[in-house]
Amino acid sequence: MRFKKIYLAGPEVFFTDPNSIFSKKKSVCEDLGFKALIPFDNESDSESNNELDGKIEKNNNRSVAEEIFKKNLSLMSESDGLIANISSFRGPSMDSGTAFEIGFFYALKKPIVLFSCDETLFLEKVMGWSKDVRKINGHYFDVNNHAIENFGFSENLMIHLSTVKCNIILKSDYISKGEFVDDDLVFEKAVRRMKSII
Repeated sequence: MRFKKIYLAGPEVFFTDPNSIFSKKKSVCEDLGFKALIPFDNESDSESNNELDGKIEKNNNRSVAEEIFKKNLSLMSESDGLIANISSFRGPSMDSGTAFEIGFFYALKKPIVLFSCDETLFLEKVMGWSKDVRKINGHYFDVNNHAIENFGFSENLMIHLSTVKCNIILKSDYISKGEFVDDDLVFEKAVRRMKSII
């Protein structure tokens, strides 16, 4: 029996020790009957993550970026579903590359499960980052007078509505029920949710 392939998306690729993080996530997926694919899987066997980082820093050229882009598209195309971390990254919003990957899977009509370890609503996140948020006639605006989305989601509506509500795993959902969950358990719950729908 073939293991279903699940693509793991999120800002973890930029973290200090991504290999350790993804090793744990891959193990959780395997225990639940999935083969996890990650962006680092697009590298050749002879090329380590450090070597790839070195190529990017040394060359800083478009060809390296295009190679990564094409290989990630290939990995996503061969995957049966997506589990994506939509926690805030470098600001109030999620990682922009992950947002693209969610759109890619949505267009292919493949199962998507989102999870977040950030317990804050999007409006509150923006208010935490912006020094001057104003409310005018029931609507919120930032320091640049740009409207701030306020639909009660933790992320932009296009992200939240890319999957049915029950396929968004939020740490806060469990905390509000008095259940302790750490970030690893939130991810495991996302994998279990995928198992129930794929």
